[in-house]
Amino acid sequence: DQLGTLYYRCLVCASVAGLSSSTLSDPISVTVEELSVSALFIETLPLRTDYVSGDTLETEGLTVRAQLDNDESRILNEGFGVYPTRLEQPGTQEIEVSYQGKTCVFTVNVQQAEEVITGIGVLTLPKKTSYVVGDTLDTAGLSIRVYTSDSYRDVSEGLECSPTSFDTAGDQTVTVRYGDRECTFTVPVSQEAVPAGLSVARLPDKIQYAVGESLDTTGLVIRQISSSNESTDIYSGFTCSPTEFSAAGHQEITVTYGGLSCRFNVTVTQAAAASPSPSPTPSP
Repeated sequence: DQLGTLYYRCLVCASVAGLSSSTLSDPISVTVEELSVSALFIETLPLRTDYVSGDTLETEGLTVRAQLDNDESRILNEGFGVYPTRLEQPGTQEIEVSYQGKTCVFTVNVQQAEEVITGIGVLTLPKKTSYVVGDTLDTAGLSIRVYTSDSYRDVSEGLECSPTSFDTAGDQTVTVRYGDRECTFTVPVSQEAVPAGLSVARLPDKIQYAVGESLDTTGLVIRQISSSNESTDIYSGFTCSPTEFSAAGHQEITVTYGGLSCRFNVTVTQAAAASPSPSPTPSP
């Protein structure tokens, strides 16, 4: 059973008429070599073949059959190599067993490890943050940061929010739920939307005038902002002052609508002097 080269000598003993004699032969070398493996097969699978991603492979119970060159075989339960030993990718994972340059494989099942969430927090608020009684929550733009035991990630889908509608005025707390964790943010809810601001959305087509001309509001668009942060473009029904230009220079125009006002500027230049009338040619 011992591999390698061994040396043997023979001891010869004889006894005649009460006399004994012995002699030792010259050494003889005997070399024992291991038979080469021609093929490798799985004999029995390991006791454990189901894992969770991140687990380490267990080879207890695994045996392989090594087919030798002399057509004999040997059952091995140790001395072979296995790869991989750490199981990361979910799904069916192929495990390679190697011994004396020969390989065979078996498969194990790897499931995705359940994520452990340690906390969540609001990363970006929704685009709409002001409401009136009766409005429905708009979550466009809302995102949260999800913290796990060793990292974090940002999430904008799969979020559950409550409440989804607002029945009373005042500051309302909205609860965001993801998995078994919650975080909150607050939005103001007013009784009804009221005009809160006015601005010029588009200047009139004409903003250059001469002294004596009248204001032309063609093309003028103003924008009304409500207390719920909603905007409405107004194309008519507003008043402007002044409407006549009597002096040259930059002139500020005040636009009034619904008790609110905004302003824009025009340029007024001095009118060109009239050319003198031609006089008759004097007689000689």
